Amino acid sequence: MFTGTLTISGSHALNNVELRSGDVTVKVGDTLTVGGLLTLTDGNLNGGTVDVLGDIVLLATYDGETGTFRIAGTTEQTLTGSADTTTSDLANIVIDKPSGTLHLVGTIRMLTSSWTWLQGVVDPGTSTVYFAQTVTITGTQSLYNVYLSGGTHTVTGGDTLTALGTLTLDNGTINGGAVAAAGNLTQLSTFDGGTGQLEITGGANRTFIGLATIGVGTLPDLTINKSGGTLSLVGTIRTTNDWTHLAGAVDPGSSTVVFAGSLTIDAGTMAFADVLVNAGTATLAANLTAYGDLTVAAGTLAVGSNIVFVAGDVTVNGGLTVTIGALDMNGLTGQTLGGAAALGLYDLTINDPAGVTQTTTVSVAGALDLAGPLTFAGQSLSIAHAIAGTPTNLTADGTASLTISGSGSGIVIPSSLPVLGSLWVANPNGAALAAPLAVEGTFTLAGGNLDAGSAVLTVGPGGSVVRTSGHVIGALQKWVPVGSAVSLTFEIGDPTTYAPVTVIFGTVGVTGTLTASTAPGEHPNIGTSKIDPARDVNRWWSLTNAGIAFDTVDATFAFSPADLDAGASPAAFIVGKRDGAWTEPPATGQTATTVTASGMTSLSEFAVGERYPDTPISDTAVPLPWRNQPLPALLVLVATAISIVRRALSRRAASPPQPASR
Repeated sequence: MFTGTLTISGSHALNNVELRSGDVTVKVGDTLTVGGLLTLTDGNLNGGTVDVLGDIVLLATYDGETGTFRIAGTTEQTLTGSADTTTSDLANIVIDKPSGTLHLVGTIRMLTSSWTWLQGVVDPGTSTVYFAQTVTITGTQSLYNVYLSGGTHTVTGGDTLTALGTLTLDNGTINGGAVAAAGNLTQLSTFDGGTGQLEITGGANRTFIGLATIGVGTLPDLTINKSGGTLSLVGTIRTTNDWTHLAGAVDPGSSTVVFAGSLTIDAGTMAFADVLVNAGTATLAANLTAYGDLTVAAGTLAVGSNIVFVAGDVTVNGGLTVTIGALDMNGLTGQTLGGAAALGLYDLTINDPAGVTQTTTVSVAGALDLAGPLTFAGQSLSIAHAIAGTPTNLTADGTASLTISGSGSGIVIPSSLPVLGSLWVANPNGAALAAPLAVEGTFTLAGGNLDAGSAVLTVGPGGSVVRTSGHVIGALQKWVPVGSAVSLTFEIGDPTTYAPVTVIFGTVGVTGTLTASTAPGEHPNIGTSKIDPARDVNRWWSLTNAGIAFDTVDATFAFSPADLDAGASPAAFIVGKRDGAWTEPPATGQTATTVTASGMTSLSEFAVGERYPDTPISDTAVPLPWRNQPLPALLVLVATAISIVRRALSRRAASPPQPASR
């Protein structure tokens, strides 16, 4: 029994030894060998080495310090700890058994010492080894319950410490080497991560309990590599370092995994419940599946070219970067896609039969695939390609905004969108309507045409058109307000040519709508007009009034030089107006590409060209002065009439069908 402050000199052996109190020092270069029981009651081993060939009993009052206990027996030995998680300390431990087994029992605690395994079989039983502060662990070995608390815990080199029971990460860090949890794992909010590796291994069912918070707690780099069984995630697990899944089933339960640093997520085949990105940049190295919600509260989720599958809500208040990856919303009971940030996605797939409600601005640069409903009422949606799946699953309201961007072809605005707040066409390949569409606000033409087909695009009473390029192919309808000198331009044309019409009303007493369209080629009845079909504009216009009461109106028709017959002179152009019969309103303001019909009291169909003097004004028979003509003059008149009829019939047969604009 050693008590008080003393020094042991000389290398020699004793049987049973008790260190009862005080500072005990073994002289440098000497070794005390204990062949029987070593009892550590109180005090400390302040230096030197004690070789232990028998059992060791560690009491809660022992203080440890800087000496070394070398466990070196060749038979069975037991190290029994009577400590708890807050008292006792153990000096440096070296396990160097040539033979026999070291059995660990109870709770063994060390603060600032080292634990080294060199050789020998260790049976950890159900013991707990408590590494309370700055501890260095050497040798690849297995313990049962391992508790890391306090400071830096360093596993040297490429060594691995495996916890077969419960690994508790209370405080401090894992620096260097690896700590493996083959049993259950608990993370407290006070653990600080570190530069080492945390591995989850084993072949049985295990539980990972997270007691972190959204803002506090982290892990070192984590790898899940289970040979069997299921890892169940519970509570809140937080990390600022990499997360990798290599093998093993994972049941995410209702847990939340928080990623709060610049890290890489390689989720492999595992799924999460709720995923929260709270800081830094979380970069995906594989697909990510969330059975619950995906929230980017702060920081950035870098999707890259991967697919993110989410069964809950998606909320992005931070950043979301996508290369050519996809977001697949595949819940069953309805989801929301929103947050404070505008979302720039590549591919977006809606697989939720109950639908997804968009609550922020969303831009889809790739494919929008609608196996389920997507509603963007009150929000902005941008698409760059034709809608896949069921296009009519897309719905909105009169306050929503749709942008046709990118360069994809074949984009059709579905019939499920009868009204929009605004529409922006900025795609060189344009878009088309599947059904009539009303735009209540601004209709912007910024590149590419909108093909209305047999439908009508209506700009509402409070709406407007802003054009830099592009036009409406087919019928464009606008509301005409009450007032004087009311002017409207209809941005219309055919697939290749812009040919707008501008109307100016003298006074409008009753509001209504005006629908305009234009078609290439000759008017079907051009042969009965006063216009020479060989020297005219090869197109015609239709203006249809619905309910407007006005006094007079002027209409300016614009055309392309490519529309003109060879030799036609725009300076000599007149306007033919057909209301069952042709009339000729006064034509003024002729330019190389425009002409104005003035002073009209109604609107109908119009053609433009040079006057053909020998052509009748109406659709009736040709009024020729047959009587009292000398025979040579009569023959000339007959020949002229035959020529006119043949030319008219030829033009009529070659003319395209009338556009559906009324």
